[in-house]
Amino acid sequence: MRILKSILPAALTVLAVSCLKVANPKGAVQMTVLNGGPDLEFAQMPPAGDFDITLSDLSQTLWTGKSSAWGACPYAQDMPVSDNLKFEASFGDAEEEGFGKAYWYGAQPFSFVWEDVTVGVPVQLMNCCVKIECTELFKSYFPEYEFMIVTPLGNEVAYARGETGLVFQTPGKVRVKGSMSTYDGESREMALTDFGEVAPASCHTVTMDVSEIGGLHVEVVFDSEMDLVDLGEIAIDPSTTRVGTLSFGGLSVGCEQEFPTKAPVPVGGDYRVTILDSRREPLMKMSYSEARAVEGGIALPVGNYFLSVCSSDREILPVGLDCPVYGVEVPFKIAAGKMTELKEDLVCRLLQFVVSVEFQDEFLAAVTADSKVDLSLSSGRNFSIPVIFDGNAGTVEEHLVYFLLTEENTDLTVVFDGYISGRHFVAEKTYGNVTAASLRKVKFTLAE
Repeated sequence: MRILKSILPAALTVLAVSCLKVANPKGAVQMTVLNGGPDLEFAQMPPAGDFDITLSDLSQTLWTGKSSAWGACPYAQDMPVSDNLKFEASFGDAEEEGFGKAYWYGAQPFSFVWEDVTVGVPVQLMNCCVKIECTELFKSYFPEYEFMIVTPLGNEVAYARGETGLVFQTPGKVRVKGSMSTYDGESREMALTDFGEVAPASCHTVTMDVSEIGGLHVEVVFDSEMDLVDLGEIAIDPSTTRVGTLSFGGLSVGCEQEFPTKAPVPVGGDYRVTILDSRREPLMKMSYSEARAVEGGIALPVGNYFLSVCSSDREILPVGLDCPVYGVEVPFKIAAGKMTELKEDLVCRLLQFVVSVEFQDEFLAAVTADSKVDLSLSSGRNFSIPVIFDGNAGTVEEHLVYFLLTEENTDLTVVFDGYISGRHFVAEKTYGNVTAASLRKVKFTLAE
């Protein structure tokens, strides 16, 4: 009997521990993909759900799949207890380099001890970007050219004439080689040249220019560092280079404000100056103050051009409140070996059609419910002005509405749709052939 009494407490103790293990409390593991680096203008982080996820415990892989599929994974609700867990998130391939080959990666270690936990995996761009730009002067001497970006992994990515894309490569040396030919038919090779080391999540520009005409060098600017690549003696015939110079030395820009507006009129240095080719494709943009500061002029191939001056460097809104944009465009020509000097006093005029909507006080006093005025152009653009009933009368904010015109012979239709003295009331009027830099005043009054 004593033996039985001494065994029984031990058995009960084991049984109690066993019961605790059977209960086996669990916790949910939420996983999110986060932007772990700065916001990049040249590379946007892919959607979080598109990342490939790997869950591991030390060297053992537990699960792989898309981030968007994590919620349905068994480990999301039944994670093993461990201090050595890790999420890895990736998008792209570290071994691939070229256009559009961005590679994103991040890892986050974590522990799990039977309680709900959220794990954020910070990711960032692991490779870098390189692009090549050629000045107008370079292109005027070399109508045919192609460059090759040779990456740290040994890949060769062709950068043809007219290409503007970004080449993603492994961080390391930026190396470029190329071939080009003049109008005279002479060909030259640019040997493989190193331009320095670059870091992850960075973007770099290699600019090709021409200097020392006669001996002819390629002036290569890597970001802000300049280097000369000697192409050897090339006989340059000025008549075949088809190059002239544009000077802004005598140019002045002003603005003619047609109508009072709540938006400020820009000062001279804030204007945006754009050089456009004969097809009106933009070649070069700068501020007015930057244009005036250019010494020696800007080299351009022979041909017909346009100079556009605008009070905004942003895209003009199709329609909006108090958003005037002023501009002017003039043609000019570049002749071989000559300087074209722009000496005109350019006056920027309003590029939009403007509508002012006003109300007689008696009209607003007669409004008995929320109403609106719809403005619509025959080209398809429209704008609505709310008339709010405050319990006593209608109220409306006074603004000028600016429409950017895209077609000639455009009509404006104005419709009041609302409630006057408790009754639904609709009034409509159409104005024909509206034009830019003009103002149409519309006023609603009660008929006597």
